[in-house]
Amino acid sequence: MGTELGVEYQISSAVQLTAVAAIGKYVFANHPNITINFDTANAEDELINLEGSKDLGKANIKDYKLGQGPQKAVAIGINYRDPKYWWVGVTANYLANNYANISTITRTNSFYIDPETGINFPDATNENVSQLLAQQSLDNFYLLNLVGGKSWLKNGKYISVFASINNAFDTTFRSGGYEQSRNGNFGQLRQDALSGSPSFAPKYWYGYGRTYFLNFAISF
Repeated sequence: MGTELGVEYQISSAVQLTAVAAIGKYVFANHPNITINFDTANAEDELINLEGSKDLGKANIKDYKLGQGPQKAVAIGINYRDPKYWWVGVTANYLANNYANISTITRTNSFYIDPETGINFPDATNENVSQLLAQQSLDNFYLLNLVGGKSWLKNGKYISVFASINNAFDTTFRSGGYEQSRNGNFGQLRQDALSGSPSFAPKYWYGYGRTYFLNFAISF
């Protein structure tokens, strides 16, 4: 569920102002059933189930945020086009409400069960579990992009130059990520978290820093 809005305003014959906004709320709508599958070849002593799959039941993920990018984005730009065939533009962007993808396995009832005893971990209270499984929110950030160009008509041929600088302030930002599922129960995840340097913490990927683009073209 969301909404988008775009506006253009011609301040003068040479100057144009643009504004775009997209605001949404993207969440899981239900509690899906989770099944894990694994290779049964030559590893009978180590398998969870000789049939090669295990039904973990429902994953309690309804209303968790989808990790598909910022759920709030706003961009404001201004462009200038000169009668002498050159132009420049600046766009400021604000992106917010971005979340890491969740692990569905850790949201099933199997997460509470100690595999050695077959009963629930004594410390797996709702409060402790909620703290461990709190969805990771990524930092909000701003980006500034610059573009410009110039064209000439020479002897019936068009010559043009286009240049851009994206992320002009070289902002460091995480564009996405996901929780790992290696620690599939409360005991493993809590022990890893208490280590101070978790071996299987969420993984993140980063957007590009400052980047440059230059294009030169001749049209016959």
